Amino acid sequence: MDYKERYFNQLLDTIHYVIRINNQFLTEEEMEETDKKIISYLMDKFDHEESKARVLKGKTPGNVHNNDLLDAVTMYFAITQDNEELLEELKEKDFNFNGADTNINLYALDRNLSSKFAKDLYLKLLLEQPQIMKRYYTSLHFATPEEKEESMRDFAEILTANPDICHRAVIRNRRDNMYNNLLTYRNIEYFGKDFLIKANDSQKEVINELRYYLEAQDIIKIKELLEKHPHYKMKTNLDSVILNSFTADEIAAMPLKDCILYEAARCAGVFERMQEILKLDPSFNCRVDFIRPEIFKCLDNETILGLTERAKIELAELDIPKTKEAVIFPYRKINRIVVKDNRRKKKEEKKGFQKTK
Repeated sequence: MDYKERYFNQLLDTIHYVIRINNQFLTEEEMEETDKKIISYLMDKFDHEESKARVLKGKTPGNVHNNDLLDAVTMYFAITQDNEELLEELKEKDFNFNGADTNINLYALDRNLSSKFAKDLYLKLLLEQPQIMKRYYTSLHFATPEEKEESMRDFAEILTANPDICHRAVIRNRRDNMYNNLLTYRNIEYFGKDFLIKANDSQKEVINELRYYLEAQDIIKIKELLEKHPHYKMKTNLDSVILNSFTADEIAAMPLKDCILYEAARCAGVFERMQEILKLDPSFNCRVDFIRPEIFKCLDNETILGLTERAKIELAELDIPKTKEAVIFPYRKINRIVVKDNRRKKKEEKKGFQKTK
């Protein structure tokens, strides 16, 4: 085997590898057919003297971000997708195929996606909104071929109806001018194309910020919330704890104070206790660092509600040591603050009683 044959075999192996790690899986027949078609392109593209030197030194064809190798990979994939013309147009318009690490933006050449759009619109979206297109494409990873096909049709219909659907009406900053997570496979599946096309900015904001770990029943409840309260402004993280604890009307009407308290209580593992406290006294408030399991473990609801602001601050700032094995509950320190607080309140009550005499 001469150096040319060795080199081009290495090159084809590298191309196959790069395409595979970019989650594009080709059949053996597709690869064999494309290998034959691309060989003349590769021979014209790569310098033989350089190829010989690399082979003699036992080196691989090069880094994936080497321009020649990048061109070879994109051309190879374009041939498998019958999208060579699209590739040339994207190159003319300086579309960036380079991604991070070994990632290449091959999604742009996937005929399953490109065929769903009018050509001019597809080029415009790839060039002006590449993050939207790529985010959607990567969200398809665990979908079946049938699910992908249906979702891609809906995705194309949404962007055809409104190409600017992912643009924020009010731009926060240069890096945050798009709803990058609005059009994902999951959101299109559960909210539906019609809902997304008609969604207002408040609804888009909520959908865009949804956590990846939400279950199907959680997303269904969020859709019901947004349908019933279309101008709902998200003030707390909507997850199964909140969604299962409150009705849509209660979530929509929840004051910001309560949202902050519930968020801190959820993180501290005392969510149900906070619910009980706010039911007993809806005006209750405290610093976030007061909401600690050590404090809630040592005090009952009535005691917490009876604390003065000064006592809550003292408890919030109390240094509670922790070990690797367990949390230490400082009952004495906490009770000392509570007792001192009760004495202080009795003194104030006594002064107030004397003044009224």
